Amino acid sequence: MFLQLVVGGHLLLFVTRTERWFFQPPFPAAVLFFAIVLTQILAVLMCGVGWLVPSISWSLIGWVWLYNIAWMFVLDAVRLITERFATYRTERQVKSANLVNQALRPQVAA
Repeated sequence: MFLQLVVGGHLLLFVTRTERWFFQPPFPAAVLFFAIVLTQILAVLMCGVGWLVPSISWSLIGWVWLYNIAWMFVLDAVRLITERFATYRTERQVKSANLVNQALRPQVAA
């Protein structure tokens, strides 16, 4: 359960950080990427050798990773479909954004 929570939670960060598929650019910042990689290595080692958590087999660790990666694709697809149907880019929203983004004072040519 520990490994599932750690892996699933961290991989979900990759899914939610962009408006496109998680494996397409823009890629995560190096700091985020390496922080996640290092914590994943630590969690796998903790579960594999039984440090602070009960030890589980390496094959089970592989299955947990496979399960989470498969769900990563499913969640990303559901997110993209949901965003397509629940888009907020209506005519009213565009008018409002244009109003908010226009200059307060008209630019005077010098």
